[in-house]
Amino acid sequence: MRTGNLLFSAVQLIFVVALFLLGGLFLGLSHVPQFRDRIAQFFLSDSESLMSIGYAILGVATLLFSGFYAM
Repeated sequence: MRTGNLLFSAVQLIFVVALFLLGGLFLGLSHVPQFRDRIAQFFLSDSESLMSIGYAILGVATLLFSGFYAM
């Protein structure tokens, strides 16, 4: 298997797993109101953590984008 195909397959697997986890999160939120309230409080009160999460996601996206560009 070529390196490009292997990288594409790995990214596709990570994306599919992330979609399953996101779907499970939204299904779970409807059953656990305390968790839903904690998430709302996290987004309302802790902006420094949100910036860290945003920078981490942008860093991962940049690495993935550069990997596709190098193929």
